[in-house]
Amino acid sequence: FSLLANRHDPAAPPTPCVSAGSPLTAIMTKEVRVVPVKDVRYVRLVFPLPPMHGHYKEKPTRLLGHFLGHESAGSILSHLKQKGWAMELMAGDSQSDDGFSTFEVTVETTEEGITKVNEIASVVFEYLAMLRRDLDEAAGLAAFDEVRTVSETDFRFKPKEGPMSYVSSLSV
Repeated sequence: FSLLANRHDPAAPPTPCVSAGSPLTAIMTKEVRVVPVKDVRYVRLVFPLPPMHGHYKEKPTRLLGHFLGHESAGSILSHLKQKGWAMELMAGDSQSDDGFSTFEVTVETTEEGITKVNEIASVVFEYLAMLRRDLDEAAGLAAFDEVRTVSETDFRFKPKEGPMSYVSSLSV
């Protein structure tokens, strides 16, 4: 990287990514801003988790992704679209290894939405708090059954693919 110009000004104070007192200050430790080559705008929240390999039958991250990625009325995406901040939302596990896993919520934002990073992150955290506080066992089991049925259907009717790709996906 010696040929790349160092544009970091050590005299400039770092810009805080969240205001003091925000629920994110105790959790969020890094904000990265890049200038993309394409015209894209994303807010990506990445949560470190313990290894999930031992939970491959229950798939807790898939269930959480189901709740966070839902697009119906009352969902995160529905709320963010009403505000004019988002166009798409994806949620699910992004990395799974023997030592750790990560869960990711990615929001494709509008031009206005990219200026509302903290507000978008707060909506996600508020939704997580609401799930923790209000989700009862019956609703959780119903969602689990729905996710299981969709997964089984996806598996049964999986389109054919090359053997190397198929074996690699199964091994994961």
